[in-house]
Amino acid sequence: LCSVPPDKTSQQVIDVLAKRLTNLFADVVGVWSLDFEQYQANENSLSTKNVVYSLAWSDNNSKYMMYNNKDSRIVPLESADEFTSNIKDYTLRKSLKVHGQTLSLGDFIVKLSSVASGHASFTDIFIEANYKPCTNVSLCWNLLREFCTMLTESYELSVPQSVPANISDAVVFDKSQTAVQYAD
Repeated sequence: LCSVPPDKTSQQVIDVLAKRLTNLFADVVGVWSLDFEQYQANENSLSTKNVVYSLAWSDNNSKYMMYNNKDSRIVPLESADEFTSNIKDYTLRKSLKVHGQTLSLGDFIVKLSSVASGHASFTDIFIEANYKPCTNVSLCWNLLREFCTMLTESYELSVPQSVPANISDAVVFDKSQTAVQYAD
């Protein structure tokens, strides 16, 4: 998450970051979007899944359904059918649309994205950075953090010093861990 200064728009910051990357010979390789929805179980619902999240990516046509378990951890739903067949027992609480461009710089894939909720736009942008040779996030966390810090040098960036607990248990980092980060 990168904060946007009060005198700039999110698009202006994205343009600056994209320019920094293209000056390093990064290629724009596409656009992408993520639809995020958070549902709350109604009071009379018999469901054990109080909060359900739905995330759908346009760049690889994948969709993840997750919920808060009894330990308040976000975990994948074993079957989306369980939720969709009981959707009347839930109320949509939050809907976000994240969209932006994807750039490739050597072994890095970077997604620069603005966020909108209904008719409102947020003043922060998302930066999703992937280092292709590394699938174990704990082994490359410092490299990713340093890369993002370098990229956003004049902007306030929110990157934890260590791997977030909700993804540090993962042996192999994949789209489901990314989904958990967006849900958090």
